[in-house]
Amino acid sequence: MRSGARSMELRRGTYCWVGIVSEFILKFPTV
Repeated sequence: MRSGARSMELRRGTYCWVGIVSEFILKFPTV
């Protein structure tokens, strides 16, 4: 159960990071 909770937290963190990165890319397109 602990491992499952950890995986969920990691997933949330990754999703948050993905959103921030996507926003930065959209605001400052370097490609």
